[in-house]
Amino acid sequence: MDTDRSVAYLETDKPQNVEFYKRFGFRVIAEDKVIDVPNWFMKREVKTEVNAQP
Repeated sequence: MDTDRSVAYLETDKPQNVEFYKRFGFRVIAEDKVIDVPNWFMKREVKTEVNAQP
């Protein structure tokens, strides 16, 4: 995604995945239920030299 300079987006219904993806710079942008199942919607901006994370 960084090579293409694209924002990364994902959805998960597992709370443990939220913490996992946060380690890679994703942040929760919304929460909602899908078919009565809690879901988290996450995105990560393009990493640049200035905001790159390990």
